[in-house]
Amino acid sequence: MALLLLIEFSKASYVIRHEQIEFLFSKTMGVFEGAFLGRLQLSEEETVAFEERVFAWFDRFTRRPGNERVPVERFQIPLLSGACSLARDLGQSKGVTVAFLPSDPKDVARQLGLLEGSETMVPEL
Repeated sequence: MALLLLIEFSKASYVIRHEQIEFLFSKTMGVFEGAFLGRLQLSEEETVAFEERVFAWFDRFTRRPGNERVPVERFQIPLLSGACSLARDLGQSKGVTVAFLPSDPKDVARQLGLLEGSETMVPEL
């Protein structure tokens, strides 16, 4: 009986953690897309494809061995780093300069107001 309870607890913990990861992704990408992706003038299909590509990378990243012990909120900076890298690649493939994307993901987080104690500041074009 104790083993069954442990298995059920483990499954419940996994589901809760996965929901937290999906929430973090949704919240972070919503702000990121609103502030930066619009400048790339993507079609609806390109935006969806970009989001799917970032989520596929992020999902693999969060499942790496050892990451199950990392608090979910600590994945926000790596998520921004991956999103910025993929957005730069996308911009280059479209022939669009992406100088508005800072190279440091912490700067992106500060600009988007995602770091505690920071103001939302989106750079001008």
